[in-house]
Amino acid sequence: MEMPKLRLAPHFFDPNQKLEPELNEKIQAEWMKFDIGCDLVIAAFDDTGRAYLFEANAQRHEVHNRSFPGFAAVGTGGDNAIFWLSRREHTLGLQPLRAGYHAYEAKLTSEGSAHVNKHIDLLVATSTDHWFCTTHKSVHGEKEHPEINIANLKRLLTKYWIKNTDPIGAVIKPSVSQKAKPKR
Repeated sequence: MEMPKLRLAPHFFDPNQKLEPELNEKIQAEWMKFDIGCDLVIAAFDDTGRAYLFEANAQRHEVHNRSFPGFAAVGTGGDNAIFWLSRREHTLGLQPLRAGYHAYEAKLTSEGSAHVNKHIDLLVATSTDHWFCTTHKSVHGEKEHPEINIANLKRLLTKYWIKNTDPIGAVIKPSVSQKAKPKR
């Protein structure tokens, strides 16, 4: 965005070093003039596989780290989605199916707001893989997870709406009473 204009290659910056004050002022001035035209949620993984989540507010020229609590939402339905994800105690690092289901529920809660349509485009990612889920007819060549798809998310909705989602994606170990008892 502004780095090429300022002839600054991304590798020029060492995140462990402070920027020179004049360079920082120059970048800040350009950032304040730049308009991306929308709010964004940006997710990324670093080279160790650690997840990061940021929210960019275009009008205020602010970027917020949302890695904790691990979710963000933008747009007219954003407040409803944030409320629902908070209720679900959603965090980064949940099993992909449970994370996808929470995002699906949050999308449904946001649909009561103006300008939120009924279509769903959901990307679930880990540091090693990702899956695309959509209500559109085509996934545009992206792979769909066998469990993280609209049909299964709807099925989970009938079972877990308002209920605890801890079992989703969890490996359930049999209790003592469930283990096979020896025949006498």
